[in-house]
Amino acid sequence: DGWNSLGDKVHSITQQSMADYTDFIPSNSAYQVTDITKWQPLMETTGKGFFQVQTHVAALLRSKTVQPFSYDNATEFYGNHVVPDGMEPWKEQAEMSAEDLAAFKEETDEVIAKSANLTETEKMIAELFDNKIVGM
Repeated sequence: DGWNSLGDKVHSITQQSMADYTDFIPSNSAYQVTDITKWQPLMETTGKGFFQVQTHVAALLRSKTVQPFSYDNATEFYGNHVVPDGMEPWKEQAEMSAEDLAAFKEETDEVIAKSANLTETEKMIAELFDNKIVGM
């Protein structure tokens, strides 16, 4: 199914379940954002002086070799989202006009507001998908 659940697609000696095998390199680092439209790894800590930069467990989804397990077609989640005239839905920051950036900020603010007002049920659903490996 492409998920690399056995970890046998890379690291022949030290198999890592769900490890990325696509050589994904994020556009942003944990220390610097270079493109606001791209994912940024978190810097996580144990609270005891140990820090770790998050890796993108789902990076292999970009490879189009992974079969989704909870839906058939991602377009069913698009809803009534309307892309502003002339704006490509996955345009990178460098390609965005001032109007595109304003629309992007408006959409980002909408997501933040929605996240701040989740119901308890919605929070539980988000937590299920937040813990991807255990959630499967």
